[in-house]
Amino acid sequence: MIKGHNGRVVNIAYVCPSLSTYTYKNPAFRVFEVEQETFSLVDYVQYSMNITESNKRKEAIWNVSYKFSSYFNVPDLSITSHEELIRKMKTDREIWKKALFVKYQEGEKWKDYFNDEENGKKAMCDYESSTIGEKAECLNVTSDFITNCFTYGFKPLYCKPWEHKVMN
Repeated sequence: MIKGHNGRVVNIAYVCPSLSTYTYKNPAFRVFEVEQETFSLVDYVQYSMNITESNKRKEAIWNVSYKFSSYFNVPDLSITSHEELIRKMKTDREIWKKALFVKYQEGEKWKDYFNDEENGKKAMCDYESSTIGEKAECLNVTSDFITNCFTYGFKPLYCKPWEHKVMN
């Protein structure tokens, strides 16, 4: 969720899945449905490959993982729908489980986040944050995180808004 200067959500960032199996995820991609006149997003479908089954058969087997609106039971991809979905994820364990399952592309890693409160907090911050600074604030991290921002060269793009809040 991308927030404006006043802290209100102004847009949604769709971080698409990877086609690689990096970090124990199944390869996946999305197909977005767009309204032709306004170019507004209507919905999307995510496809994934069960890498184990595809390796056994020696061919890529792609399946529909989910359609966003029906999987999460939301009317549309509006900011309001996303904000409501985030609220539900925080209180409804079944919705949270579904969100983690697709976040980790149907791999086994989602269980680490579902069953562990600290990892679950990190995953929720991923949903709520669009910059490293927002994620740091969400996780309540302090100087160590700022040091990492400088060390890894993220300062100009990601750390500046957070640095401004902390230092001013």
